[in-house]
Amino acid sequence: MVPGRLFGRIPYVVTTPTPNPDMSLSKYLYELTDRQMTILGLAATAYTNGAIADILLLTPQSVREYFNRIYMKMSIQPDGMDSRVVAARTYRFEFPFEVADREAGFVGLNPYDREVLKWLAEGYSNGEIARRMGSTIRKINGYFRRGIYGKMVLPKTIKPDNERVNKRVLAMLLADRV
Repeated sequence: MVPGRLFGRIPYVVTTPTPNPDMSLSKYLYELTDRQMTILGLAATAYTNGAIADILLLTPQSVREYFNRIYMKMSIQPDGMDSRVVAARTYRFEFPFEVADREAGFVGLNPYDREVLKWLAEGYSNGEIARRMGSTIRKINGYFRRGIYGKMVLPKTIKPDNERVNKRVLAMLLADRV
């Protein structure tokens, strides 16, 4: 593992490549423009659209348009999947890294938590997670707010009320520590 900072903001550790379970998406990464790769890289490190817009001096609407083009080029369809998590996960498998703060992760997870987190890490939307677990979207949404995100131990560089961090992507990044 090589310590460093991805995009100069949050400390990450670059790791050895892991086989991508969905190699069909990896090939599309190389069709993205440099700007699209930069935006996807920032998203893969858990930045929100607003934070990406601030960093790259764009408007949030421009960032949304970039994501629409990225999803189109990568052929990501929102059929039960969370497009942003799927794209970030693909980027992470192709350009491996992990959060450097060893203390970051989750505390007090029960078996239900672990199952929900497993589905999130695979890129499923809340609706699809609810369907697979025999629950409702409303329960799963609340569960994420009160359960999963409440049990997340954030890296020291991120404040709990930070609006610049996409908690869903950060949970995906930390899921391998469970």
